[in-house]
Amino acid sequence: MDMLSHGQVVIPRNSKIEGHVTSAKPRSKDSPNSELGLAFDRIFVKNGRELPMQAAIQAIAPPLIISNDAPGTPAAIGSAPPGQQSGNMGSTESPDTALGSTGQYPTMAAPRAASSTRAGAPLTSESHGAVGMKGTAVNSTKETNVITSNSQNVHLHGGTQLMLRTE
Repeated sequence: MDMLSHGQVVIPRNSKIEGHVTSAKPRSKDSPNSELGLAFDRIFVKNGRELPMQAAIQAIAPPLIISNDAPGTPAAIGSAPPGQQSGNMGSTESPDTALGSTGQYPTMAAPRAASSTRAGAPLTSESHGAVGMKGTAVNSTKETNVITSNSQNVHLHGGTQLMLRTE
C-alpha cells in the first residue's frame, strides 16, 4: 500500500526496499537461542528515485497466508552466509519488505494464492514486537534489527509481515 505522510503519498506501493543480513546464528547445544540480524539500506521508488533508508522493525508477524514455498525459499538460520540475502520477507497489509532468495530487489507484494495452513493477523501501526510468534523477540534500532528465538531457529516464511519504522 502507499505510505502516507500528512495525507500525501511519500512512498508509492510497489516501491522496493533493499537490505542485507548482518548476522545469523543457529541454535546449538551450547547456544539455545537463534538470531537473525537485518539492516535496510535503500528504497527504490517507482519513479526511478533511489533513497537511502534506515529502518527499525517495529513489529513482525506470520504471513497472512502461509504458502507452500519451494524448498529453500524461507529465510532460515544457516541457509545463507551472513551478508547474503536468503528467503522471503514481506507483507500484504503494510509498507514492508519482501527479500527474495534469488538476490532480486525486494518488493511490497500482493498476497499469493496458496494453500493456507496457518495465518497471522494483519499488523497495524499499533503493533509492536513479535506478534503471534511464540518464543520470538525483536530488538531494533535504525541501524540494526535482531530477531531472536529461544525455542527454534529463526525462520521467516515467504510473506512474513514486517512493520518498519523510519526517521
